[in-house]
Amino acid sequence: MRSSTLPILFLSPFIVASQDGTLDPSFNGSGTRVNDLSFYDDRASAVVVQPDGAIVAAGWTDDGVTTTVALQRLLPDGTPDPAFGVGGTVLSPLAGHQRYAYDVALQSTGAIVLAGLDYDINLDGNALLMRYTADGELDSDFGVGGVVSSDLGGGAAFQSAWAVEVMDDDRIVIVGERGEDGVMCARFSAEGELDTDFGVNGVALTGISFGSGLAVALQDDGAILAGGYRIAGKGSDWLIARFRADGSLDAGFGDAGVAIVDVGGGDVEILKSLSICSDGRIAACGYKGSTGTDYAPVVALLNTDGTLDEGFDADGIRAFPYSAPQWGQAHRIIAQADGTLLVSGFRVEPGESENNDFFLMRLLPDGSFDPTFAGDGRVHTDLTGAQDRAYGMAIDAEDRIVLAGHGSGQQQAFAYARYTNTIGSGLNTTPHEESLSVFPVPSLGTIQINGLKENSTLMDIMQSDGRVILQERISPPFKVELPATLSNGHYLLQFVQEGHRVTLPIVLSRNTPW
Repeated sequence: MRSSTLPILFLSPFIVASQDGTLDPSFNGSGTRVNDLSFYDDRASAVVVQPDGAIVAAGWTDDGVTTTVALQRLLPDGTPDPAFGVGGTVLSPLAGHQRYAYDVALQSTGAIVLAGLDYDINLDGNALLMRYTADGELDSDFGVGGVVSSDLGGGAAFQSAWAVEVMDDDRIVIVGERGEDGVMCARFSAEGELDTDFGVNGVALTGISFGSGLAVALQDDGAILAGGYRIAGKGSDWLIARFRADGSLDAGFGDAGVAIVDVGGGDVEILKSLSICSDGRIAACGYKGSTGTDYAPVVALLNTDGTLDEGFDADGIRAFPYSAPQWGQAHRIIAQADGTLLVSGFRVEPGESENNDFFLMRLLPDGSFDPTFAGDGRVHTDLTGAQDRAYGMAIDAEDRIVLAGHGSGQQQAFAYARYTNTIGSGLNTTPHEESLSVFPVPSLGTIQINGLKENSTLMDIMQSDGRVILQERISPPFKVELPATLSNGHYLLQFVQEGHRVTLPIVLSRNTPW
């Protein structure tokens, strides 16, 4: 291959630069932080990043008698924000109540919305919403004193909100459960009142009893994806439902609006998170297992109609079992603009000291590990040498990945890790035409480009963040030998095709098992 505008030597600065998936030392000096909120056990169950880079984590603290909603905000450098609550932390106790925050979202005003569970003194469980101002005060304009505790029309049955998202107009969508009604979805006004234009009095159900909704994702057209599980016999299967903007099930999705996914090989199959890809496909993660000691993280990719995408690991489902006696669970997934998938959770190494670690992986669109991320696509982070478990994940404005959960010393504490990451969302290009293709995928070093209509054209090889690392003029038959100095990984090819810039993804994998 003959280089033209850029010499081969110019590749080296990009190849030796800090690889994606490494801990970010600009966060607390080490990339990690473990922060006790109280003298008791604390757990962060979700995290979100504000537009200014501040990190907001929500969860609870438990003294063995009372469980209290807990909220913490860190500045972008990882230090607690002194302008938020007391030293960056807000605790919201209420006598006679046990309250848990399971998810967090932001409204356009900067207000922070938590969703979770409210047990009263009679152990009557209600779905919980709480809204805080930007400085950490409960917002008196929301519900009653900043709090909504709703039975969702279910009376004395158990109700809970396990996931929350905020719509563009600041209305609030929760997914959870209502008694024995299975996966439940409810919509509230921006100020915390049930939206009677949605479902029945603000609540929509799948019609499949027994189970729970644990994940939510919003489509641009106003449709809502609700995910979780349904109980069948002695086991459970993943369940994903799509509700129209009025709360009715979308008959064009799955079976009359509901897709049941048997991820195989486990009596217990739990879906924990959903994310919508840029092309509308649906990424999901969770876990499967037969007992509490052999759970395996699982990722699935579905088409827009709810069928499994067989271009993802051949059948739409990929499990990531650990070698016994280790086991793990996936809790969050984020589909990035370049087609890669971020998946996070934790692994467990049973033993006397029970060492648990955060895990984070980046997958290519076909379900394989991205070798440009952390060396082989997956990184494990031991924060305390004890029980470190990641439950929440978010991406900041610089594409860095923030994980939050708990780490253990003498008691559990809020724990964080931030990692480097790049995506190709800033590319000023158009997707490739269907007639264009690269063979083989992955490539061992030589690629054949099919479908180009030009007699000759300039080809850019780019990093996934859009940086051009090599430019070459190519001609028919468009067979290209990639330079030996190019590292294994995920790249983009860019051409000018009939006056338009088009891109093709390639994967370089020399002597790497896939």
